[in-house]
Amino acid sequence: MQAVVEGRLDPESDAFQVHIDRCLGCRACEPVCPSGVEYGTLLELARETSSNARPPDPLTRGLLRVMASRMLREILFLGGRALRVMGLASAMVSVLGRIRFAGKLRFALAMLSATRRSVRLGQGIMAAGMEPQDTETKITHAPRVGVGSVGILRGCVQDGLYRRVNDATARTLDVNGYDVRAVTRQDCCGALHAHGGALTAARNLATRNIKAFERAGVDWVVVSAAGFGATM
Repeated sequence: MQAVVEGRLDPESDAFQVHIDRCLGCRACEPVCPSGVEYGTLLELARETSSNARPPDPLTRGLLRVMASRMLREILFLGGRALRVMGLASAMVSVLGRIRFAGKLRFALAMLSATRRSVRLGQGIMAAGMEPQDTETKITHAPRVGVGSVGILRGCVQDGLYRRVNDATARTLDVNGYDVRAVTRQDCCGALHAHGGALTAARNLATRNIKAFERAGVDWVVVSAAGFGATM
């Protein structure tokens, strides 16, 4: 990164592109850095530079555009849930395994298939892959103990494929006396865009979420997925 800043290395070169792409961004180096370098921030800026020098493939660009649009995102996850419920995701993984250049799509479908579940709830069965249809959790309020109001950052992938986790989080908070408020007009947290070098899009999404939570007037913002922490 320093070599690029100093003009000693071309950001379009394989030396820079491959190095930045292969970094997982785990940031385990930060706590042990004697100089206290905030590597996570530098990595996002480096990925923006990398993306500008050598734009990502059409599939990646298209996915980031979809995740930045509420309507397109809902359509995407509706289709994903349908594939998951019908068991088509796992079937397509097997088929795509015999097709060259289908690696990214096969990986995405394998991840989708891995979120499928079938569990017994009470006297009934929740269908494999199904998620509750309500956009917000229906909860029976417990007595308040003055611990404050909270809003749940529901996210895009989290709410699209793991809505049950968000709903369970809301119920847990309510049982413990928190005033769980519905925060409308939320958006994607922007982590995917930040990791992909699209920092402008990530900032725009963050601005929308900030406005949504300010309107709700909550004391605390609660997240149910570790990935949100990247852009909180």
